[in-house]
Amino acid sequence: MAPIHGLLIILIAVAISTRCPLAGASAPPPVVRCDSGGAASGCPITNAYGTFPDRSTCHAAAAAFPESEAELLAVVANATAAGSKMKVATRFSHSVPKLACPAGDHGLIISTTSLDHVISIDVAKREIAVAEAGLAVPYTPYWLGLTVGGMISTGAHGSSLGGNGSAVHKYVVGMRVVTPAPETEGYTKVRVLVAGDPELDAAKVSLGVLGVISQVTLALQPMFKRSVRFEEHDDSDLAERVVAFGAEHEFGDILWYPGHGKAVYRIDDRVPRLRDLNPSALCGVEVYYGVLMRYVRASTAYLRKTEDSVDFDLTYYRSLRDEPASPRLHQDVIEEVQQMALRRYGGLPHWGKNQNAAFEGAIGKYGAARVAAFMAVKRVYDPDGLFSSEWSDQVLGIGGGGGGVSVVRDGCALEELCVCSQDSHCAPGKGYLCQPGRVYKEARVCRRVDDS
Repeated sequence: MAPIHGLLIILIAVAISTRCPLAGASAPPPVVRCDSGGAASGCPITNAYGTFPDRSTCHAAAAAFPESEAELLAVVANATAAGSKMKVATRFSHSVPKLACPAGDHGLIISTTSLDHVISIDVAKREIAVAEAGLAVPYTPYWLGLTVGGMISTGAHGSSLGGNGSAVHKYVVGMRVVTPAPETEGYTKVRVLVAGDPELDAAKVSLGVLGVISQVTLALQPMFKRSVRFEEHDDSDLAERVVAFGAEHEFGDILWYPGHGKAVYRIDDRVPRLRDLNPSALCGVEVYYGVLMRYVRASTAYLRKTEDSVDFDLTYYRSLRDEPASPRLHQDVIEEVQQMALRRYGGLPHWGKNQNAAFEGAIGKYGAARVAAFMAVKRVYDPDGLFSSEWSDQVLGIGGGGGGVSVVRDGCALEELCVCSQDSHCAPGKGYLCQPGRVYKEARVCRRVDDS
C-alpha cells in the first residue's frame, strides 16, 4: 500500500487581541536644550526624570553634539585650550545624581546623542566595536534608552551571578577615551585601552571624570534563548532564599512586596533552541510544506478562539505499512513541540484535525462560561444525545470525563493516542523509552535511549 500522510498538529498560539487596549509611551524630551536667546541664555540640562535630587536646575554655557571622534577631538581641544569645565550627557541621561552637570554655569555639555554607530564587527572573535550604541550583551540593565558609555561609566547591571556577572563593564575588552592634553599635543588626545591595560579598570567605571568615551569594544556571545516564568511565595524564608536563589538561575531576580508578605521569584535561564540541537530532526515536516502559519480572528462562537490567534500546522508522513507500534524517526522532537505548544503556552487543537493526545483537556481552555452556554444549547437541541458519540462525549467532558480522550495502552504514545508516562507507552523493545523533553523538561516523549 502506498504511504499516506496524516496531519499531526494544528496548534494555536494566541497573539495580542486587537480588542484589548494597548498602553502607549513616548521617549522623554531631550535632556540638553539650548535656549534660542543665544549664548547668554545658556543650555539647561536635566535627566530622564526631569529633576535632580536637590531640585536645582543645571546650566552650561554651551553644548556640543559631535558626530564622530574627529569632531569630538576638536570639541575637547577647544574647551581644554579655553580652560572650560566639561561634562558628558547621554541621549536620555538616566542617572539620578548630577553626573552631567559641569561646575557653575560656564561649562560645556558634550552630548553623545549622535555618537551612536557600530564601528566594526569581528565574528570570529565575537567582538563588536561601537560608538555609544545600545547592544544586546549577555547581561544588561532592565531599562530602555541606555547607552553603552553611560552603562559602563555608572556600573550599570542586570541580575546574574553567572559568567562574568551582570555588569556591562565586565564585557569591555577595549576602549578609546578622548581626554585633555598639553598644548604640545594639541590640547587633546585619544587614549587607546585594550584588555590587560591597568588603566582600563579605571576607565570601565569612571563616572565620566576621565574624559569622553568615544568607542567601546564589547565581547559578545552567540545568540541564545531564555525561558522565563514567575513564582509567588510568602516571604517567611526570604532571608535564607535570597542568597541561594542567586546561584539557582542565571538571570533570576526577586521582587519583594513586604506589605503583603509576598515575594515573586523570576525563574530565568538560558535554554537551547530545540531546532538548533538537531536541525535535521525537523526535516520531516518539510516534506509536505513545512510549518504553515495562518491567522484566525477571535470569535463569539462558544467553541472557537477567544482571541486573535495564529494557527501552526505541521504535517508529517506515516506509512500504513508500518506496524502501529513502530517508532517514527525523530518522533520525540515533534512530540515535544506539540506538548510545548499545548501545555506550556496554552495552545488549542484544531477540532477537525490532530490525534487524541492533543485534545486532552482542550475543552477546559475555552472557559467555564462558554462551555456551559454551549452545553445549554446542546441539551435543548438534542436532549437524548442522539447526535453524540463516545468520542464527542469524551472531548466535551460529558459524563465526568473532563475532556479526557487519551487511549492509554502499550505503544499508545507512538500513535499520539496518549502522552507517555511509562516506557511501555513507547517501544522499549526497540530502544524507545519515555523521556523528558530536551528543552521543555515537563514534556514526556518517546526517544531512543542512544539519542539522549
